[in-house]
Amino acid sequence: NLSAFWLFLGIAAASQAPAPAYWKPRKMVVIILIALGFSAVPYLLSPLLASRLCVAAERQLRLGQVDDALTSFSSAAALDSLSFEAHRGWARSLYTRFLSKRDPRDLEQAVLHQKRALELNKLSGLLRWELGKYLQAQAAAGG
Repeated sequence: NLSAFWLFLGIAAASQAPAPAYWKPRKMVVIILIALGFSAVPYLLSPLLASRLCVAAERQLRLGQVDDALTSFSSAAALDSLSFEAHRGWARSLYTRFLSKRDPRDLEQAVLHQKRALELNKLSGLLRWELGKYLQAQAAAGG
């Protein structure tokens, strides 16, 4: 979509008249540049909002509000799909809920989200250690 905007910008910027001594953008060029600026806003704001949601979810998890933390981490992952922190926190929240309720589906989901976090950050030893902990709990639970 953005490349289509650049294409139209190039077409709108092309002038049939001889080039003046200074370049003055036509109204269409200005409109397209403003549209490009507005289209970039979600890409610029979503990582910031996802980070703030992760910080709030970490606090909720420390306070024992596991369901609220799950909601916040899932929202953060939806906002920024490349955030390994959101997937790691989502997995931690699910594991914490598994420890209290013993629902094996929570542990399965925790393993999936931890694997996704590991795909996004392959160099983190902590993510690998936590994944091992979840897999050990899954083996002990019989899954």
